[in-house]
Amino acid sequence: MFGRGSRHILWFPFLLLALTIILAVTIVVVDDDRRVVASPALDNESTAPPMTDAEYKTQAVRLMVSVWGADLAETSVDDLKSLRDQLVVVRVPGSMRDVHIKLVAAINQRIAGVEGDVEAAADALIRLNALQIEQPWLR
Repeated sequence: MFGRGSRHILWFPFLLLALTIILAVTIVVVDDDRRVVASPALDNESTAPPMTDAEYKTQAVRLMVSVWGADLAETSVDDLKSLRDQLVVVRVPGSMRDVHIKLVAAINQRIAGVEGDVEAAADALIRLNALQIEQPWLR
């Protein structure tokens, strides 16, 4: 029973070990090639002075103008995603972070509403209206 096949079984652990080592070396080599080098533009942004509350408010209102007046059914998903992406990269002062997070969350809900989720559409309108009440500068 074990006479003839046992010789092949002895080599199996060594074969398994060799394949594991080859796989590990391959993963390390491929991972080294995929490392992303930070661009100089990102380094410049990180050393830029923080934005003031007034600058943030001006920039946020400028970005939001296209959304406030538009009917939810008329706003395209691409426009909303572009707006969200522009809002996400804005440097936010510490005092405005909560407002910024609420604003981006409302835009995300509005995107889901335009894509067909009725509850998300209603939630987006409630969030946006609450933000306008909470932050009069958004009106």
